[in-house]
Amino acid sequence: MSEEAGLAFLEENKAKEGVITLPSGLQYKVLVEGGGVEHPTVSSPCECHYAGRLLDGTEFDSSYKRGQPTTFAPNQVIKGWTEAMQLMVQGDKWEMYIPYQLAYGAAGKPPKIPAKAMLIFVMEIVKIKGDTVPRKLPYPEWTEAELALWLDKDEAACTTWREGRLQKWEAGDEKLKSSYPTREALDAWLDGQCLNSRNKSLWKRTRAAKKMAEAPTPPPAAPAMTPKFARTLLDQALAAFTVPENKSKLTAIVAECEAAPPESQMMMRMSKIMPAVQEMMTKPLEEAGFRADDLMSVMMQIRSFEAQDPSIAADCAKLTKAVMGDLSDFA
Repeated sequence: MSEEAGLAFLEENKAKEGVITLPSGLQYKVLVEGGGVEHPTVSSPCECHYAGRLLDGTEFDSSYKRGQPTTFAPNQVIKGWTEAMQLMVQGDKWEMYIPYQLAYGAAGKPPKIPAKAMLIFVMEIVKIKGDTVPRKLPYPEWTEAELALWLDKDEAACTTWREGRLQKWEAGDEKLKSSYPTREALDAWLDGQCLNSRNKSLWKRTRAAKKMAEAPTPPPAAPAMTPKFARTLLDQALAAFTVPENKSKLTAIVAECEAAPPESQMMMRMSKIMPAVQEMMTKPLEEAGFRADDLMSVMMQIRSFEAQDPSIAADCAKLTKAVMGDLSDFA
């Protein structure tokens, strides 16, 4: 891709929703807001995941595909990363749009990266392993719901800390008196520290709450198996084998298996009949509170009642024969 194409992309991209353009020309979009409240220093090792691609979509490197993150410091990478990483916090995931001047320059990095190539990276800081500095980016305006996460005990702890520092200052603590010679200066510092403590706590808690809210709802627990429930499921399974459409489909599959070479028949039965039976049982299983792929587990639970109920044992034997390709009990 040409230098002109990269410039045109960046010009158009900066107007898109969520894209931030820095004075250097680096552009980024926040994909995931991390819960960290500190940035790495320029020399702090960071464990990162990333994927890089050219403007035409060609991916030239990816730690995701390698299956493990890579560790490096901001001062060990291209200029665009050096700048971006020092603005990120642990857990942040950004998409970066990097002009060639902040990437591999006019020469590029052949053969993968052409000359004057503008690059697009997705990067996330998994863990900051070195020194940190306080968060530079402004905190948001907290909503009433978010402010409710700052608890009474948090406010009480801050008040206690503040009163302790004030008492030390009034008692003539040399360090505090030297740093804050007037009560006004001391109060300003105390206010700032308490506000920062609140903001840091709210940032972590709101990120954690958001992550929990976005997490997929776990599937409901499978229902408990009882002899009566097992009998009901078995009756539904037996009925499914008598449905003409199902019977015809299974008969055709069995015929296909029997026409195969003898050494292949067993494998074909396992690979073809079982999926067909699983498909037949999807609706009854789901209506009973199970998933379709729970079939084998459900059968094992049903068979645990064979000793108590001979009819369960007999019907389980019928189903086992059918799954192995013997449909004579359903003729």
